[in-house]
Amino acid sequence: MNRRDFIGLAGKSMAALMVPRMAISQSPWKDAVLYRHDTRWPVVSLTIDDGFSLSHLETATDLCIKYGFDATFFLNGHGLLALGENLEFLDRWHKAGFTFSYHSRFHLWEDRNWSRREWDDDFWKWWNLGQKSLGTRVFFSRWKPYARAPFGAFYDPFLEMCEDNMLIPYGWSSDPQDWARNIMPKRGDIVLLHARPQDWHQFKWLSENWHEPVVSLPKLRQLERLTEAGFGYIPRSFYG
Repeated sequence: MNRRDFIGLAGKSMAALMVPRMAISQSPWKDAVLYRHDTRWPVVSLTIDDGFSLSHLETATDLCIKYGFDATFFLNGHGLLALGENLEFLDRWHKAGFTFSYHSRFHLWEDRNWSRREWDDDFWKWWNLGQKSLGTRVFFSRWKPYARAPFGAFYDPFLEMCEDNMLIPYGWSSDPQDWARNIMPKRGDIVLLHARPQDWHQFKWLSENWHEPVVSLPKLRQLERLTEAGFGYIPRSFYG
């Protein structure tokens, strides 16, 4: 698939993801997010940036299946290679219907200040690595045009790269641009969690509390303490 074909594919996927969208607040941040994306199904988007191990991927997959989460895994290059290491597990992950998205190749602290051109180069090398590791069939059937900056560094060059390649950037509660950490997730909201052993309990807690229509202050504080969950977002200037 060439660059032009990719842009067409991403554009169609993005159009499907953009409907419906719900305006919920005005952010004080420069690249403010105005919309939360609601979906028909519960979604947990996992960033696999702690450990880079196949065992973490397997555990996260098992928990998502157990609790009924439709998960998108934000994978860096190490995660892509780990997922492709075990063909039996890769087949099970694929058949479960999970998807994956871009989270940089190396997830290094010093990369957060890259230029737009460097981010663009990294994305396309990640894209090619993913096809080699997962195979083209799995890659193109499970790819979603989302993006997460390593360490929450959603600086202008990264966002410009996303816009150039029609990627939808998704935030995290510890990102500088965050503004919605006090909103309890509803069924269908996009919640971000780390896939690491100290966070496994969060899956069970969310599965039991997702139905809460009104959240009391103690519940709200419990959510913040247990999950540090954030919401998917789109910068205000993106996509009209």
